[in-house]
Amino acid sequence: MKWETSERLLAHSAFTELDRHFARLMERLAGGDAPAVALAAALASERVREGHTRFNVSDATGHPVFCNDGDAPPLAVPDVKEWQVLLHASPVVGRAGELKPLVLDDAGRLYLHRLWEDEQTVARGVRERCGAAVELRDEKLLAESSKKYFPPSPPGETDWQQVAALAALRNRFTVISGGPGTGKTRTVGVLLALWLEQSPAARVALAAPTGKAAARLQESVAGLAETLKFPRALNARLPKEAKTLHRLLGLVPGGGEPKFNEKNPLPFDTVIVDEASMVDLSVMAKLLRALRPDARLVLVGDKDQLASVDAGAVLGDIGAAAGGVVAKAVVQLRKNFRFGATGELAALSMAVNAGEVERVQEIARRAKAAGTGEGAKGRAGEQGESLPGGGTGASDMSAVIFRDAPAPAGLKTALHATVLANFLPMLREADPAKALAALSRFRILCALREGPLGVANLNRLVEDILAEAGVIEPGTRWYAGRPVLVTRNDHSLKLFNGDLGVVLHDDGGDLCACFGAADGGVKIFPPIRLPEHETVFAMTVHKSQGSEFDEVLLILPDAASPVLSRELLYTGLTRARRSVEIWAGAETLAAATRRPLARESGLGERLRAAPETAK
Repeated sequence: MKWETSERLLAHSAFTELDRHFARLMERLAGGDAPAVALAAALASERVREGHTRFNVSDATGHPVFCNDGDAPPLAVPDVKEWQVLLHASPVVGRAGELKPLVLDDAGRLYLHRLWEDEQTVARGVRERCGAAVELRDEKLLAESSKKYFPPSPPGETDWQQVAALAALRNRFTVISGGPGTGKTRTVGVLLALWLEQSPAARVALAAPTGKAAARLQESVAGLAETLKFPRALNARLPKEAKTLHRLLGLVPGGGEPKFNEKNPLPFDTVIVDEASMVDLSVMAKLLRALRPDARLVLVGDKDQLASVDAGAVLGDIGAAAGGVVAKAVVQLRKNFRFGATGELAALSMAVNAGEVERVQEIARRAKAAGTGEGAKGRAGEQGESLPGGGTGASDMSAVIFRDAPAPAGLKTALHATVLANFLPMLREADPAKALAALSRFRILCALREGPLGVANLNRLVEDILAEAGVIEPGTRWYAGRPVLVTRNDHSLKLFNGDLGVVLHDDGGDLCACFGAADGGVKIFPPIRLPEHETVFAMTVHKSQGSEFDEVLLILPDAASPVLSRELLYTGLTRARRSVEIWAGAETLAAATRRPLARESGLGERLRAAPETAK
């Protein structure tokens, strides 16, 4: 079998024009007419688009790289060993440590050089900090403060929040992981108090991957200071602002060297990053390069959630590195203070996360038998009221309802009752604060952006239903009651990617866009001034990360969808505070539960390896 021409190989439908452009550039730099190099470069680029950090050339042994895709023929290579020899002989492909555009390691894994370097940086930075302890000034003060902020646990029960806070105090690298309701934010608040008591002059930075997550972190810390009754002097030393990681590092759109780097490190003793599961490999590498060698890094998030949209699954890789000093740096918060120990939503989330297919299907069967099939209306109940999921009271509002996904032709009819029940309260509110509060109580979540079960179509169907009911103005982009999601940061307006707003009439009858403010008030803008945004009756599970809603309608594609994964299902479920309704077939649930998101990455291997073999 001979190599196909580069143009024939690159014509495969799996590649985008960006993949092809990069492949042709590498082929030209390699001297021209090098289909082995062109294909490898295109595959490396395609893997990065899919969230991987590398392409495993060895995996092409004995089967096509891509199977038949529509009219495109299977894409195969004549011989993998020959392929690797040709790549190593190319001037654009280097071995580990060489400055070449592509890196092919001894195990046959191909990287873009920048991602190989980023992976090395993160692995080295984490390992070095895991082996470095922090000497505390006053152990007696720490013991007294710990008793104040962490009441005694029942016999035989471990206070994992206390374990996490003390671990983060004593080490230069800590991961505090846990699902919603496990007390991650409270742990951060107490950690700040304990650290600032030990080092009153310490400089602490709060950061998050998105503007919305940063704003929520800032609000949460301020609220905790009041709830936990921090002394006035301690309050004065708390960080006053949480920043996005891009702002913290001084990253500018379009790339380039950040303001803070190895030569100009960040002026902080401690950096705490919330929603760390959303941080990609490249940004994490830039952060580690910018930290002073003696600085502490605390990553807070849920290691089992969906990974970042861009390449890498840093928090998940660190959490999975079950060996040596790295494992000791990860503290998992295990007690859920929101659902209690017996709620169906908590049980379902844990079963999905553990990959327990039979348990998931059992809960689904029980929920179908107990459910009314009438949609989300009234499922959560009031405090103390019995719930379909089996729990009672505000601490266990965890109803779960399952329905088979309707056919596309019946989707609008199936949505009708749920849409009116859950969006009419928001549409009837003229007061911006009340409208925003009503909007935050319910959301439709989807796995896809396009297609019959995608966000774009669902938003259109919701608008059609509301227009036919006479509660919104049909056929216009701007109307009173339109919920909007900001998709690009605008620092001048203090509107950030992920901010949720609603369009209403102002006192003069003109339309205005209303958003919540950090001080609890409302920010109001003319619609024309808004940065990039989209309608958000429905949103993707990916974009819902960092958000929570009282009730969620989760609509999943069929089992064959490549985006369906355990992490996507778990993330969608854990966006719900009280109840969730899932539209999916039994096979879809089983497929999602048994399919963990597998991102090709070498970070976990490097973290588990002995220091001398980590490169």
